[in-house]
Amino acid sequence: MSKGDSITSAAYNNLQATTSLVLGANPTGYGQFLNSAPAQPNTVVSSTQWNSVRTDMIRAYIHQTNNTPAVEDVLAIVNVNPPYLQTIGSSTVISDAILTQYTNFSNFINTNKNQHNAAQLTPNVAITSTQRTANWGGATDVISHTVTLTFNGYTQNGGAFTVTPADHATYFFNTGGYIQISGTFVPTIDPPAAGTKNAMWKDLLNQFQQIYFGANNTQSLGGGNTNTATSTEGGTGPTADSTLPGTATTTGFFQLVTGSTNYTQIFRTTGPTTPNNKYVENDYIIKVRRPTASTLEFVITFRDDDAGDQTGIGSAVDEEVTGTLTSLVRCTRPSGTGGNVDVPAPTGVATAL
Repeated sequence: MSKGDSITSAAYNNLQATTSLVLGANPTGYGQFLNSAPAQPNTVVSSTQWNSVRTDMIRAYIHQTNNTPAVEDVLAIVNVNPPYLQTIGSSTVISDAILTQYTNFSNFINTNKNQHNAAQLTPNVAITSTQRTANWGGATDVISHTVTLTFNGYTQNGGAFTVTPADHATYFFNTGGYIQISGTFVPTIDPPAAGTKNAMWKDLLNQFQQIYFGANNTQSLGGGNTNTATSTEGGTGPTADSTLPGTATTTGFFQLVTGSTNYTQIFRTTGPTTPNNKYVENDYIIKVRRPTASTLEFVITFRDDDAGDQTGIGSAVDEEVTGTLTSLVRCTRPSGTGGNVDVPAPTGVATAL
């Protein structure tokens, strides 16, 4: 391979450094091993080196767009902007046009590093769950449980590339990963009688497909939606359903303080105002903290604050909730085909409800 006099290893190193910032191991990167490396100063960059950085750029590009670049005849290169990215042969002359094309491509993946195509993510990866079948809502008004997620670190490239547990957590959210939290309630008699507390809890939890906790916010997704939207803004997840009740927040992973002993409320919804408005004081609440750099701790609470309602003569009756309550924690993780961008899910342990 030959080069023009104006194209030096410094120009190659600039675009390789940009690619490394996106795909590699750094606080805003994807945490993946790199095929490419910087060239020695004032050297001729080989075709192998050019194709290595090309491979790395394509890995990031596929993660972001789920597309592969287009290729032109190297002797007639016209398009210098994505999705075009020329292959380099041993006899290829690295022209200004090719260098511009490669530089533009590296800038594209850097500009779009917070775009994560849904086809490059695997949703609904099971982490942990717990169930309660004992009655509650009468003498026991509040039930809650704690879910601890641990990012354990990972290796790539046959063990040659190692990621620490703390960095694992960062890369999970950098690459579009998010935590999915949901609850379901199946009454002892199903369907339950309309206007009962059992009906209220079933209706409340069935409204949500999931509550998702992403890089920079927490949102709710309705049961009628599907998890196919592109994850953006550092992995905040699919577009939220603004028609749903409840209060989500702008708190995500990167807003948490490592080592804090205080929990931050990230979601709360109350009982529906209609048709079961006598249970509007009941709540479904999710809080989170980050005890260590590699762990997250969620507290999920079902508050049955309704003290009973008078249905005739005599005292108000605080009916119990009877049935099976399930609290489920899953995640959506980056798992690009062909090893483009792949970050493992965390493991989890849940206490009893």
